[in-house]
Amino acid sequence: KDAMYLSSNQLVKVEMQQSLLDDGFTDWLKYLDTIWDRCEKKVDNEYTMTPEDFYIYHILHMAKHFINGGIGLRHVLDTGVIKKHYQDLDSVYTEKIFKELSLDKFEQNISRLCKYWFEDFIPSDKEVIDLISEYIFENGAFGNISQQSANEAATGSTSSTKEKIFPSKQTMANYYGDIITNHPSTIPFYWVRLTFERIFKNHDKTKIKIKSISNVSEAQKEKTKQLFEICGLK
Repeated sequence: KDAMYLSSNQLVKVEMQQSLLDDGFTDWLKYLDTIWDRCEKKVDNEYTMTPEDFYIYHILHMAKHFINGGIGLRHVLDTGVIKKHYQDLDSVYTEKIFKELSLDKFEQNISRLCKYWFEDFIPSDKEVIDLISEYIFENGAFGNISQQSANEAATGSTSSTKEKIFPSKQTMANYYGDIITNHPSTIPFYWVRLTFERIFKNHDKTKIKIKSISNVSEAQKEKTKQLFEICGLK
């Protein structure tokens, strides 16, 4: 993805993306592959998602960030605004899709969190909502390296040393884009480039990441695993 500014005066930032989600979220991407079939035409070249798809995508996007390390307050605030604005959502359809995508528990917990934060609602399992709230406040919008490592351990996605040095085609495509997808024979050259970037360009960042990974406690891993089980995320 690339970020660009439309106007140097107004500083309107536009983020251009080729995909609604990163590679790796296979089942979720399959649902989004047919998004154009369900879009509604407004005028000329303007198309919009249905309210149901807009909400589903919002939850998908939030879950991706949640898994990667953090979602921050903005995602929760957006959820509250969407639910207030689209009060006539076809909940039968959205619940069906969330269940198919194994996101039903996550969506239910986020919905209860919104009710607890913004309405007069006290959940019977308040400790669960408090645990999710703590995760949100502690890790910010994009998480931190320590929490990301704990998340990898909780979801069983921790990479071996070999996989970190020689990432998969999918991971390399996330780093360098279509050239990897279209020309996989270039991957060895990009492995070399990645290594040089880590050593010379991102040396300090690499050192911080190594230190943070080693500082992840067993208690943090266990707490994260509990949270992910509650939210139905693997």
